[in-house]
Amino acid sequence: MDLGKLVEIGLTRREAAAYVALLGMGEAKAGEIAKLSHEDRTNVYDSLSGLVKKGLASYVAKGKATYYRASEPAKLQDFLSEKEKALQEVLPALSGIYRSYPGKPSVQIYEGKEGIKTVLSDILREGKELLGFGASVRIFELFPDAAGRYMRERRKRKIYSRQLYADGDKVIKTPLTRYRATPKEFSGPAATYIYADKVVMMLWFTEPPIAVMIKSKDAAHAYRNYFEFVWKMVGEKKHKRRA
Repeated sequence: MDLGKLVEIGLTRREAAAYVALLGMGEAKAGEIAKLSHEDRTNVYDSLSGLVKKGLASYVAKGKATYYRASEPAKLQDFLSEKEKALQEVLPALSGIYRSYPGKPSVQIYEGKEGIKTVLSDILREGKELLGFGASVRIFELFPDAAGRYMRERRKRKIYSRQLYADGDKVIKTPLTRYRATPKEFSGPAATYIYADKVVMMLWFTEPPIAVMIKSKDAAHAYRNYFEFVWKMVGEKKHKRRA
């Protein structure tokens, strides 16, 4: 059993181990779980207490002994829903604090799959037109699942895009995106995206891939003006889109 998945949804590793052990034992005392998991009894008590508080375990006293029983796995979905509800309740206040911070320019660096997913989520959250230099299918080659979810959500939210790509490069077909080709000499290993007040440079061919995000109204305005200039320069040249 991969305990890491249970840790990802909010359990500690010891809680995850105790929960899985309980599922297999039906009903057990803390000492029995400690023996099975080769864990200190004090730690097991802490883990069981945590599971009870999360609604993932219950207990009953029989004489002088306390027996624990795991809640059915479907309860994990309730646990996640409660966390989501709590997040939605506190999110407006957190967003208010974030927006109140002076908007001076900032630079952030994101690495690997999770970092790229953070940028994609930000594009969806902003919901503004996406402009890009260096459109390619590289994201689908690296992260097909995450890229597929992003494209589906983009269509759902009707986020339009205009992309410039080097003639001869492959691009992603989508009805929400318009393409124009630049000379082949402009092909490169990176892509630049402009949306809202942000500029993101995607370094696709580094290991791991890196995204550099510049949050600046002035920088976004300058890059957007440059994009519009190039967009007009290359004109409505017809080309065959390939995916």
